[in-house]
Amino acid sequence: MYLETLDVRGKDILIYSQNRFDRDDNFRIIYKREPVKQPKPIGYTEVCNIVKEPVAKNLIVYRLLSNDPQLDAYSTKYGFFLEIDGAVELIYFDPIYAIKDLPHLKFSKPVDQFRFKIQQVGLTNIGRGSNYTEIYSFDMRASEAKNQNDKIFALAVFALDPAFKDEESAAHDTENELGNLREESRTADVLNKPSVDKNKIDFKSERTDEKETFKIVKDNLSVFDLFKSTLKSEALEKRKKENIILKLGD
Repeated sequence: MYLETLDVRGKDILIYSQNRFDRDDNFRIIYKREPVKQPKPIGYTEVCNIVKEPVAKNLIVYRLLSNDPQLDAYSTKYGFFLEIDGAVELIYFDPIYAIKDLPHLKFSKPVDQFRFKIQQVGLTNIGRGSNYTEIYSFDMRASEAKNQNDKIFALAVFALDPAFKDEESAAHDTENELGNLREESRTADVLNKPSVDKNKIDFKSERTDEKETFKIVKDNLSVFDLFKSTLKSEALEKRKKENIILKLGD
């Protein structure tokens, strides 16, 4: 899940999930107006309340598609009902919730005939009620659904913001400081040994997480571009007709 409020004074926030099957330790919230922007834990219930708030926001969630027209959406244990384009639909905040929900869903087809796929869905809410409009969707490969970590969207947003400090980098800095104290007395001796390659030492001490962050940003910026237009392609409409989407009240 990725959620970002748009031009909201006093509550300008960003929320993301980390593909963890844990209601208490999956979601992180960033208050974009704080001097130091650092992710903080947020509970599942509070996330639900924010999703339902009539505040302009962009939202990335996940949809379960199946080949069973009789699948009972109300049998969900980990899903969330959301109004999208005027129809109530079952969505998931994280692909792992959809996968874990399969044993609980009641379907009519034999197990060996049941097929499903997971879509990533981009939604926007202009702030008038809790109804969302679908901007884009695409089918995920199995490996993507199993390993999707929506923190990448937050990294893209704050890639050039010096005030952003994520949990991993904070822990990394603390570990480095402690390590530097332990290694300080030995550094000179190590560098003076003929068998030591100084280039290798420099390489190992270089932080590579920032490089990885910018690689992630470069690969995923196109996702944000999809929010810039509300036009839906013919291919998307055709695919909707070919798949069974778990909507209620159609």
